[in-house]
Amino acid sequence: MTGNQRGFITESDLLRRIAVTHQNAISEQTGLSTTQVNRIVSGKAGISLGKVVLFLYALGYEVIEREGEMISVPREEYEAMRTLARKALG
Repeated sequence: MTGNQRGFITESDLLRRIAVTHQNAISEQTGLSTTQVNRIVSGKAGISLGKVVLFLYALGYEVIEREGEMISVPREEYEAMRTLARKALG
């Protein structure tokens, strides 16, 4: 199970995803160097707001807006919800 009690992803969730995602892939999708990615993951560097969504996307998360709030869910969950919604709406 991922997320905290409110359903938000946690640092542990992100670290698990980073562990199974090649940092080269993260680097390619974000435009950051692998050194920058390593420094962000280790906490030695920050990440600009402009790169946060790309970083999450590289890890398989989608950031979607819901009622004026931004939330992040794994891409596969987003696609499943989208499919169910389409079927329900006919």
